[in-house]
Amino acid sequence: SKCYTIEEAAEELGVTAGRVSQLASAGKLQTVTFGKRRMVTIASVNERKKNPPAPHRPKKHAMA
Repeated sequence: SKCYTIEEAAEELGVTAGRVSQLASAGKLQTVTFGKRRMVTIASVNERKKNPPAPHRPKKHAMA
C-alpha cells in the first residue's frame, strides 16, 4: 500500500512528527516498516483527516 514518511504524515495532519509517532504507537495510525524505516499508510492518514477527534482538554479533578 502507499505510504507517507512520519514527517509527511505530520504535515498532512497538521501535527508534529512526534505526535504522529504517538498516534502510531497507540494504534490510531497504521504503519508499515521497510527495513529500519517506519512509514504511515496514506489510508490511515486520510481516515484520521475524515474523522478527527473532538477538540477538548481533560477535565481536572478536584483533589480532596
